[in-house]
Amino acid sequence: MIDWMLPIVFLLGFVTSLYAVNVGGGGLIIIPTLIFLGFSPHEAVATGLLGYWGLNIVGIYKFNGAKKINWKIGIIGAAIISMGSLSGSFLMIRIPVTFFEKLIGFFLIIILIILLLSREGLGIRKRELSKLKNYIGYSLFLPLGIYAAIVGAGGAILASYILVFFFGLTFLESSGTRKVTLFVNAFVLVISYGFHGIINWPVGFALFVGNAIGAYIGSSFAISKGDKYMRVLLIAMTVVSAVILVM
Repeated sequence: MIDWMLPIVFLLGFVTSLYAVNVGGGGLIIIPTLIFLGFSPHEAVATGLLGYWGLNIVGIYKFNGAKKINWKIGIIGAAIISMGSLSGSFLMIRIPVTFFEKLIGFFLIIILIILLLSREGLGIRKRELSKLKNYIGYSLFLPLGIYAAIVGAGGAILASYILVFFFGLTFLESSGTRKVTLFVNAFVLVISYGFHGIINWPVGFALFVGNAIGAYIGSSFAISKGDKYMRVLLIAMTVVSAVILVM
């Protein structure tokens, strides 16, 4: 069964990472597809996380080369989100994900409205924000980690908004910095889920390779286009993600 599935998930990882490396949202396609192919929701989330390693590794390489990563924020955020993820990984196998999906879907709609009503420079030009806003941003990584462990899909989009709204990063900087945070987070979760035996390793590695190749192409294009392109792409993906999660 796995043999015929590997080319499908490789192509799935490649296509979704073309945009997901920049704005997230790949899990909204990958996780339901894995469930359709016969995986349980928990297996789909856990196996998808292994695939995201490929996306994040290549993304870190490309965005760091373009000097679009704030390593301090990324590393501190990684430590906080990982604590939330460890808690969420124990809850994930015990509770349904539907409630969290709809809740985050509504949050995305509210965030999108705020972004559209905000001044044009938000996410286009880097801003210096107060320490208080920074602390609020860091604190939000804890519940984000819990959500990422339980649901997975849409977490990268939320991370981008946290980095733009509470740290004043541009969209490209938020995308690069987010990868540091989410790579460490995925590493922690893969170890936890591997211990629980709910990762399909061949499928996960096929996703890993597909994600890596697609991420290289997608990130190269986004970096060349700049923050205005990223803003449009993020808005579009937020709308699609909100609709998928709420329905």
